[in-house]
Amino acid sequence: MGCGSFGMNGFEVSAFSQLLEEMGTRPPSLEETIWLFRAVDGSAQALAALCEVAARVRDREMNGRDEVEAAFNSVVPCLLRPLCCYCPYWRDENQELMSVEEIVQQVRYLREETEVRQFHLSGGSLRGPEDCGVVGIVEAIRDAGFVDMDVVVNCGASFSDADLARLKELRVKRVFSVFETTNPQVFSATKPGDDLDEKRRFAARIAQAGMEVGSGIMAGLGPVDTRFEDYAKALSDLAALENLSCVYVSKFRHAARILMNDHPECPLDEALALVAMARLVLREVHIRAAAGWCAKDQVRATGAGAGSITIPCSFSKGRTHWAASGR
Repeated sequence: MGCGSFGMNGFEVSAFSQLLEEMGTRPPSLEETIWLFRAVDGSAQALAALCEVAARVRDREMNGRDEVEAAFNSVVPCLLRPLCCYCPYWRDENQELMSVEEIVQQVRYLREETEVRQFHLSGGSLRGPEDCGVVGIVEAIRDAGFVDMDVVVNCGASFSDADLARLKELRVKRVFSVFETTNPQVFSATKPGDDLDEKRRFAARIAQAGMEVGSGIMAGLGPVDTRFEDYAKALSDLAALENLSCVYVSKFRHAARILMNDHPECPLDEALALVAMARLVLREVHIRAAAGWCAKDQVRATGAGAGSITIPCSFSKGRTHWAASGR
């Protein structure tokens, strides 16, 4: 792994190399996860060695399980009040939703003009069991005859048990319950309109309904002095979820009108370490670099163990975007 004699902030290189070798065949414990985060902090060579092992684990564990997925953005509004402090979306009162007709039209385009056979519906959150409109969107897609397309839903926790049962009947593949952090203090400070316990219960209800569970964490969201412990605990909490199949790693960055522009942006190396450790802990789970990563940094994330899901195209109101490698 080319560890050589690089500096590791007082960490013994031989111990690091031995533990990395073990990580090729088994997941780390909570304590080992924290140790590895600290060991690679500030050492480009140590981080490169960690990412190399994580990429090998990805290639072995996810072999033949790659997914190609289109994205439908802003299909339902976010009605959390207040909005999450880090989120740049839904701060423009003129932001437009995709209509059901437009969504169905673009699904038809995917089916007839591309080889993409999976897409996710992404939107905002609504607290409680009220109808957020997603079930009706999926019903419209199925009623239009698109029965062979895999549907993924990432629209908050606003689904009753009856809604989840209906999504299962409609052959929805995966539903997301996204935490961003499982540190209760950081969650309440950065997501004051949301509820961590509700998100945990929602993840359990998705699994009980018989669908795959997706989730997500954000690099750089919490305080610097507890970041490694917070990451390790979040990965441990995710590993305990029933039916977990996909985790996205987003990356905190500054944006117009958010309330956290005085909080430091997440360094790329820290986000890469989180992706690599997510791969080592969640070995058979799809890991995807999501919001906050530019295109070239997403390539780095693939080298750190992400990349089993690719998003070649995305749709939003009046707009279609193809990734540079997609078309």
